This record gives sequence, C-alpha cells and structure tokens, in this order.
Amino acid sequence: MKGRVGQTTYYISKGQQVARQSRNDSNYGEAARRTELQQARRVLWANLVEFYKVSARWMPKAFETKGIGQTDYNKFMAVNVPTARIPLVKTQAEAGACVVDGFIVSQGSLPSIEVTQMTNSWKTNLLIGSLQITATTTVGEVSEALINNNANCRAGMQLSFASYQQSVDPLGTPRLNCRLYEFTLDTHNNSYVRDHIPALGCSSVDGAIGTSEDVPTGAFAWILSELQNGALRVSTQLLTVNNSTLIAQYISSQQLNDAIASYGLDGEVILNPGTTVQQGAEPQQYYISYISVNNQRYNPGSYFGVASDLHSNAVTAWLSDSFGALVTEMKARLYNSGNYATVNGGTVYKGSDSVSTTFTAIQETTDSKLAAIILTLSTGEELTISFESGDMG
Repeated sequence: MKGRVGQTTYYISKGQQVARQSRNDSNYGEAARRTELQQARRVLWANLVEFYKVSARWMPKAFETKGIGQTDYNKFMAVNVPTARIPLVKTQAEAGACVVDGFIVSQGSLPSIEVTQMTNSWKTNLLIGSLQITATTTVGEVSEALINNNANCRAGMQLSFASYQQSVDPLGTPRLNCRLYEFTLDTHNNSYVRDHIPALGCSSVDGAIGTSEDVPTGAFAWILSELQNGALRVSTQLLTVNNSTLIAQYISSQQLNDAIASYGLDGEVILNPGTTVQQGAEPQQYYISYISVNNQRYNPGSYFGVASDLHSNAVTAWLSDSFGALVTEMKARLYNSGNYATVNGGTVYKGSDSVSTTFTAIQETTDSKLAAIILTLSTGEELTISFESGDMG
C-alpha cells in the first residue's frame, strides 16, 4: 500500500510495508489515546504481508472484482486486515516469519465450497457419487462425477487446491510454504487426476472430494473458478486451518505486548505520547457505549428485558473508539433466579466503531434476563456492558 489516509502515510521501506503516523497537535492530549490501538493493528500487518508474498504467484486469479487502480495486494489486505490476529515482533517480521490463519484467499460470485471435518480428514460439498479416486482415476472420470452430481460444476471450470505447509525453523521462526494444484473439468481428459492434484487434496471421502488422512500442519482451500465472456468468476474461500497449536501461541496477549514493544520509538512506528512503549503512559480505556437490537438502543445500566428478544436478531455493540478490528468474540450473560449463564454469539461482523453478532443459542422461550454483553479482544481483555436484570453481584 502506498499513499496517505488521514494522518497515516503508507509506503515500502527495505521491502517491508510501513505506516508512519504524522506527528502534530492532534496527536497530543485526548486524541493521543487512539495510538495504542493503532500500534496493536500495525503489528498484525507483517504476517499478512508475508502470507501474500508466499501466495503472490496465484493471487491474480483470486479476486473477481477489484477497485479502480486496486492491485491484488491491495485487495488481499483490504479483505483480511479487519480480522487479522497474528502479531509479529520486529525481528520475526524482518526474518520473514509467517503463521497461517483462516485468511480469505479468494472472493467472487461462485458458490463457496463448504468444508467439513471428519474423524481423520476433511471433506467438501463437491459430490462425486460412488466414484472412488485411486492412483489410476482420470481427470475425465472426476470431471464427469463432479458435473453430474453438482449443479454449480460445469465443463471448463477449474478446480484448484491451495496447500500451505507450516513449519518452525531451528531458530524458532515460523515458516510457510505454498503449493497450488489445479485441473480443468474435462470429461475427455484421460490423464491421471493425481498428476494434477495429489491425494492430499483429491481423495474420495464419504461420496465427496476431500483430503487424505495425512493432512500436514498448515492450511488448505479448494477454489472453483471459470472465465465467462472473458471475465473471471471465482468462489469465495477461507482457508481451512490445521494449525491450532501455533495460532494459540501467537494470539496471546503476551505476544501482542512483545510485538508492540519490539518496535520501540523508531520513525516507522507511531511516536505519539501516551503509547504503551513510553514510560509512565496510561493504557487506552476502551469500553462499549451501548448496544442496539432492531434499531432499538439500550444504554448501560438500563433494563433490557428477556433474553429471548436477542434470539436470531443482530445485536450491535457500539464502541467508545475505533477498535472493532480487535474484537474476537461476543458473548451474552443471562440472569435467572440468582444464576448466571453465558451464551456465545456467532460470527462477529466488525465495523470501525461497532461490532455485531447473532445469538442463535438463546432460545425463544427463555425467561432469563439479559445481564450483560461481553466483548473479548485479541489482547485478551474483556469489555462488559451491564444491564439492570437482577442482582449483578
């Protein structure tokens, strides 16, 4: 990314993506409280940049639409920065470290390929009927099975399998390798399908395309694409991750704090007073301002009512500042007859100053009261907005 947005200038220095915050009067006093959040965001970028480098060879056919003048890199960053959660310390970033996570690796109008975890493998919703894929199965046979069993598969489409293998080198630096395999759906192609996509990404699992049972640590995705009237069409896909141990290590609050501190006070890091890297600085005090359900606003300490009013409705938490990108989870605390219970929300949708989710686990018949909405940040911090629903303890 290159250019200026507000007080932040983006540029490339020594092959690295850099953002510099202008230093002026608006960065002092109350306005300076934003800088801790900005630093937390910045240390998440290096991992995305390195992942893009690993994937750059095939990214030109990953995104169906891009803005005027928007590069593949710009597009990848735009769709993944809001949910990035892997911070790298400066030495790790400089060494080219990368931890694969559930990144969006393609985006378009074709139906997404669904992936389900089985006992020892994963399977897609790309059905192949009774076909058993072996070393001698041809591309033509797999193509015919896919076309006959899936309404969204047509001759001439391309099925791609992106495989990311995660490793850690002897110095403890996480490394990532990528291989992309693909074949075009052609019922007359007599070449062996395993010569195009290995067993890892082209095995028969319970009547569908799936992985073999020896899935390495890392991530993978199947992607459908085609050209229609010269224009690319592609399925929207997130990586399926088999990397939970390393991810858990890198999303810890300690890793985030170490990453922020590692950049110190150099000219390519936010240098404003009031940041965590300055002695005596006070931490940013984030909080939830209020929530809304079906455009109805509920303030802290007010009476919300029965929790069943949340069921299947989008619940939006409005924030004291633009820290929505740091929110990883939304929960609801319920109160009933002196007892509390916590219910997790679904996918968290993030805006700049708000986040929302849907609580489908709250039953429509419950007579519990809503006691609080809780946000969990990538720093490990929890923010709570409480409502008058009984003895809050």
